[in-house]
Amino acid sequence: LKAKAYIKAGDIIQVVLSQRFKIKINKDIVKKIFAARLDKIKIDYRKKDKIWLKNKVKYSPLSPTGLTNYLRCPKDYLIKNILHVPAIKSPAQSYGTAIHKAFEDFYIEFKNRREVPTSKEFINYFDNALESEILSKSDIKHYQKNGHELIENYYQKNKNDFKLPIHTEFSFYNHNIYFNGIPITGKIDKIIPNEEEEELIATIK
Repeated sequence: LKAKAYIKAGDIIQVVLSQRFKIKINKDIVKKIFAARLDKIKIDYRKKDKIWLKNKVKYSPLSPTGLTNYLRCPKDYLIKNILHVPAIKSPAQSYGTAIHKAFEDFYIEFKNRREVPTSKEFINYFDNALESEILSKSDIKHYQKNGHELIENYYQKNKNDFKLPIHTEFSFYNHNIYFNGIPITGKIDKIIPNEEEEELIATIK
């Protein structure tokens, strides 16, 4: 068995801070980190790194995505949500981003115009979002087909039941919500009225 690669937490922190604050650092450090499979490495923490991370975690808000990452793999949560190490999205993740953006644009237009956009417009929102992702031509063709089918099926199934949203992509980042002392953040896909005209939180699935 090959020994796990060791990378210093301080080096990862340097890379993150250099990108955020435009600080120049050793190029060899950058190459080493981006060439590694961060989920397969063992991170070496020095005392000062642990202090920095402890404070970072203490004051970092927790989102549903962050909680999911932590429950799946604490190291994944550290890398993605605390250190914010940049990573290239997979084609499937890019597809998911484009689908979510299409739904977001659909409901924003619905709210602004107060009339349901057509299925053709819905598909155009998706195509525009997909084209903004970094994908090969073959991936775009593949995911366009899947996306068009998914959106058309969703539209036909729900076309008589669309409800005008009260809010879309509602962020509660600045609402000072805490759970056991942990700041909670995130976005609600849409808030719609139920049959009693009360607000109902809905997540797009």
